[in-house]
Amino acid sequence: MGDPLHALFSGINLLENEKVQAIIGPQTSEEVELLVRLGDKAEVPIVSFSATSPFLSQVKTPYFVRVATNNNSQHSLIPPSATEDCIGLELYKLKTMSTTVFIVHMSALASKFFLKVKEVGMMSEGYAWIITDGVKNNLNSLDYSVINSMQGVIGIRPYTLPSKKLDNLTMKWKNTLQEDNQNNDVNVFCLWAYDAVWALANAAEKVGPANHY
Repeated sequence: MGDPLHALFSGINLLENEKVQAIIGPQTSEEVELLVRLGDKAEVPIVSFSATSPFLSQVKTPYFVRVATNNNSQHSLIPPSATEDCIGLELYKLKTMSTTVFIVHMSALASKFFLKVKEVGMMSEGYAWIITDGVKNNLNSLDYSVINSMQGVIGIRPYTLPSKKLDNLTMKWKNTLQEDNQNNDVNVFCLWAYDAVWALANAAEKVGPANHY
């Protein structure tokens, strides 16, 4: 639910009461940072398909499995808790550099970020903005004012080849959400989560029953 402490309490409940043998789904790096400690102590894999922080080390935390790209290649880091002023300061710093082409990889901060980009005059001619799937997959949830501030932005996202298996998953997904009165399309995060669940299920089947104390 986007709250690291809520994720921590849920993780404790899953490990102590449900006796799970793996946990899939911590969405943010902040949630993973708390849960991997539990996973290492209980020797239970923590699998995340969206945590991208370069500070999460699979060497130091062997029970952490990252199914996402590491953010180590970024030239500028803005924490999820950043205020509009913090974002503004970072943009002004970028503005003083010779770089005019920017690749934006984020999700939660997209609304604040692009409104600020337009405010400081960096959405004008001479600048190029490219958004990755972190923003592209969530465009439907952004306000009109944010979309309006992103005119000229180019979006890219992973491409999934059409297949009968994908069609079946999409149909099941939509039918399930219609029952819950929701209307969300299948995006890359859904596919990563789906693949992660199946990979873990196959691994558990091959290993066989395990007892944890």
